[in-house]
Amino acid sequence: MNAEGAPLIVYCEIGAVTKVVKDLIDREVIQIIHGPYEGRLKRAIPAMPSRVTADSTWFTIDSTFRISDLEHSSKHSDIVRIIGGGKRTRMDALHLDSAHKSGAAAFLTPDKHDIVRHRVQLEALLGLRIFHLNAEDEKFRTWANSEYARRLG
Repeated sequence: MNAEGAPLIVYCEIGAVTKVVKDLIDREVIQIIHGPYEGRLKRAIPAMPSRVTADSTWFTIDSTFRISDLEHSSKHSDIVRIIGGGKRTRMDALHLDSAHKSGAAAFLTPDKHDIVRHRVQLEALLGLRIFHLNAEDEKFRTWANSEYARRLG
């Protein structure tokens, strides 16, 4: 954390870490978090996962989450209703639910089909901003700098 305040918490999917994201991390404007549903991101801290089941292969014996926390949030069923409940969107719903459970201010994704296409409904439901990176790098940079300055007062 820098002397001016805490960085914004931003959920970042693999494929959404761009030069802009790296620059904002270096300047301590944002701290990225990620879900345990895919490979690890450098410089990211783990987000609170959504539901964990016996076939969840991304958890190991040394995972530090409490079992009681590993359940869907109250928003999960609404997320599924918005983006669809198919096999293709299952992971998207887990990512979005994890971002919500972790208090993320923004969600960065390379997926424009299932997530960005429904961004208006998802942002209203989850109280976070959704950006399609690489396509919205500069829009994200402007928002992050503005939001960080606003929170500093």
